Amino acid sequence: MRFATLALLALTLPAAAQTRPLLLPARDVMVQYALTGTDGASTGSETWFYSASAQLFRIEAARMDGYSLLGADNTLRAVNHTIRQVVKVERRPGGIFGADSVFTRLGAEQVAGRDCTNWRVTAPGGATPPPEVCLTAQGVILRRRFGNTVATATAVTNLAPEQQPADRFALPPGYPVVIGQTLPR
Repeated sequence: MRFATLALLALTLPAAAQTRPLLLPARDVMVQYALTGTDGASTGSETWFYSASAQLFRIEAARMDGYSLLGADNTLRAVNHTIRQVVKVERRPGGIFGADSVFTRLGAEQVAGRDCTNWRVTAPGGATPPPEVCLTAQGVILRRRFGNTVATATAVTNLAPEQQPADRFALPPGYPVVIGQTLPR
């Protein structure tokens, strides 16, 4: 579920203040990430797809037999093909990018050939050390650091909305949906 925790970094309501970056992509996008530990050792990879019209992320990781759908409604649906089941988990309002989170601009950088701005995100009762994200002006996360894991984009592909197939964001037919534990803030 580590990738799910990282995925939750990507969700929030639109930014209310100018000191907050755009936190959801402005258009459909696919991002491939190389995952490393803080020691630089490879720990895997992830691919994130985002549908701007559906406001849904699809997260695929090489280490899992399935995928997760993360919606703007703050709900994660983890699809597990091994047991043919979907676990639905709701996150309490607020979260890492909640209205009471403080964003500190750390500077500019280039990742995967694209410009981004590094931000430290501090939330009351949040993680130590606080997460850091490098976001494009269009709201695409190019690098994220959460706990001992760093995810760095290795490729970013912008997709026109008509090129993002709707079935990519669908749950498999016939899989029962079970309710998981609500994630804390």
